[in-house]
Amino acid sequence: MNPSGSRPVFEWRTQGGGTPIGTAAFPLLPKGCTPSYPVKDDKPDPCVSAPVRTVMGRGLEARLTMSPKGPQAELLGPLSEQPWRMLNRFEPALLPSDGEVRILNPSSTEPVLEWHLQNGEPVGHAAFPKLPAGCTYDYTPQKPTEKPRPETPVSHEPSAKPTPQPSATPAAAKPQTAGQTSVVPKGSVAAGAEIAADDTTTTAAVGAGLVAIFAGLGTALMIRARRARDHG
Repeated sequence: MNPSGSRPVFEWRTQGGGTPIGTAAFPLLPKGCTPSYPVKDDKPDPCVSAPVRTVMGRGLEARLTMSPKGPQAELLGPLSEQPWRMLNRFEPALLPSDGEVRILNPSSTEPVLEWHLQNGEPVGHAAFPKLPAGCTYDYTPQKPTEKPRPETPVSHEPSAKPTPQPSATPAAAKPQTAGQTSVVPKGSVAAGAEIAADDTTTTAAVGAGLVAIFAGLGTALMIRARRARDHG
């Protein structure tokens, strides 16, 4: 491709059918050297979209284009313009050993590049550019059926419940009535107190009666002694 241009590209396909097409850019001429033929770059295909670059992380980038053949993603390594892998409609995903990178809905009009480079990192997505206006696909587009994975990792651990903290403010004490020195008993204690009060009242009454009896006897003895002296 572009054999007379400043950046010719070697393109190959080892088998027919759905076998993906491989490409590789030729190296540049050494500094100070010039081609011995007139350099004439091939005109870009008007039905190939302008490339869109997206950063995937860990030094990797993707160069996305859309053409009548479908989406194409060129995966670029750190500080390199040479793709180390290419994904398209016929080969939409990397092998599991190479990483989690794939094209979702590659045969639709809205394909999306999805990648997950390492466990614990969020899933990334990038939409492909639209097919240029006035151009048509070489195939019948299909409806999207694959849904992108959430970009935020979902935690399956149960949420910790907050530990209840004791109140720092002590309960207010009830005010005590001035002069109150005893507690009024209630229930069975109150019944015992009433019985004890009745016993005390009865004992006092009996004591008062005995005092009156002894006082009367004393008076009678004094009268009898006086009469005896008078008759004597």
